[in-house]
Amino acid sequence: MPSTRGHRRVAVLLSGAAVTGALLLSGCAAGQIAETAVKSSSIGGVNIDAPDGSVSIRNLSVPYPGIEGYPAGGSVPVEVGLYNNTSEPIAIRVSAAAVTDTDRETLVQAESVVLGGSDETAAAPSPEPDPTAGPETDATAGPETDATDAPAADPGREAIIELPANGWALFTTDSAEPLRVTGLAETLAAGYAVNLLFEFSDGSAPLVVPAPVNMPLSPAPRAPGEHDEEEH
Repeated sequence: MPSTRGHRRVAVLLSGAAVTGALLLSGCAAGQIAETAVKSSSIGGVNIDAPDGSVSIRNLSVPYPGIEGYPAGGSVPVEVGLYNNTSEPIAIRVSAAAVTDTDRETLVQAESVVLGGSDETAAAPSPEPDPTAGPETDATAGPETDATDAPAADPGREAIIELPANGWALFTTDSAEPLRVTGLAETLAAGYAVNLLFEFSDGSAPLVVPAPVNMPLSPAPRAPGEHDEEEH
């Protein structure tokens, strides 16, 4: 966990986050959401609406990564439900929002937000054995290849999400095309968040919303050799 930042809980930063427009509760039917303050859901996500109420953002969060967190330079999955409360299609662009110096105690800067892709470099396929090879020939040995010949990681595509009229989109770690934040500037661990920018094609004012890392449902295990003082 970064040592240069404080350890305030993400719940504290939500009250001071740069969120514009009407902030709305979750669990209401489309078009029937009352104005209130931004809320954290029972599973640790953030709930908020577009300033004109056209889109609902529900349970926005980053899955708990374990005690070591997500490493700097890597990517993280984002879980969220997006709901179109109108009778017209709406496109939503999600990108990484800037983090100011005053927010660095609770927020981690990211480079971009993408749909799909992967950080993993694809493995090069093994050459097929040559059934006509003689006994002195190693049939499994192919031509020498340089490491740079291996297929590169898939960067994904720009995170633009099309919602049909009164439609919705749900992103989880199991989605065929997950929503991912890439290029973390620092380690991202429980208690911190990444800043996301949501822009709407219907002209509603954009939203800057922190996506917090979910807290574990049970205490993290102790490191080997760690004991309570009373045991000594």
